Amino acid sequence: MRARCCVRGIVAAMEDETGMLFILAAATGRAGELLGLEIRHFDRHSIKVEQSVWRSDAQAPKTQNAYRIVDLPSDVAKLLSGFVGDRESGYIFCTSNGKPLGQSNILAAMRRAFPPHISREVYLNSRVPPTNRLVCIGSKL
Repeated sequence: MRARCCVRGIVAAMEDETGMLFILAAATGRAGELLGLEIRHFDRHSIKVEQSVWRSDAQAPKTQNAYRIVDLPSDVAKLLSGFVGDRESGYIFCTSNGKPLGQSNILAAMRRAFPPHISREVYLNSRVPPTNRLVCIGSKL
């Protein structure tokens, strides 16, 4: 029941970048990696995690295991392609001046989209591996 509520919240949030933030958060599992995604990391089928953002600064991931390619379900890849549009460079999620969003943006978006108990359960206590969460969300879209 709660999972359905979460997916409905994500789909309803697709009017702006919030929905795309949540879907890709399920893919990466880490806010800093999500915010570090640049358009060059997206090949229309997968995302390549090779940097993260902390306090608006790009940095290398903390471990070698953090470097990875995440295959996207076709529906999710299509949504991300539409979100990116005709942009050819820059961060996928950025401010009006091209800087990466801060982690506080993700937390604020979570508070707007979901009741606190659901946000906490889905994003802080999830025991489902990030790739499985993404496939589940993608199949519901």
